[in-house]
Amino acid sequence: MEVTTLTDFRKHMKAYFEKVLSLRQPLFISRPKGEGLVILSKSEYESMEETFHLLKSPKNAERLSSAIQQDQAGQGKVHIIED
Repeated sequence: MEVTTLTDFRKHMKAYFEKVLSLRQPLFISRPKGEGLVILSKSEYESMEETFHLLKSPKNAERLSSAIQQDQAGQGKVHIIED
């Protein structure tokens, strides 16, 4: 995860935007005064929002955690979904 200063970000804004999009990683921008900033692609933001939504329900979070543990233990099941 890359970190830059606000001054450097201003100088190289286009390059930083392209890097965030191509690497699909957030960019952290430190500011001399005040809170820092994070820049990420729209698709990464939407993915995070979806994850937050799925984990908001404790029951759903428990189900997902259980499924991950089963998969990691080699007990996962493949389901073929046909159109």
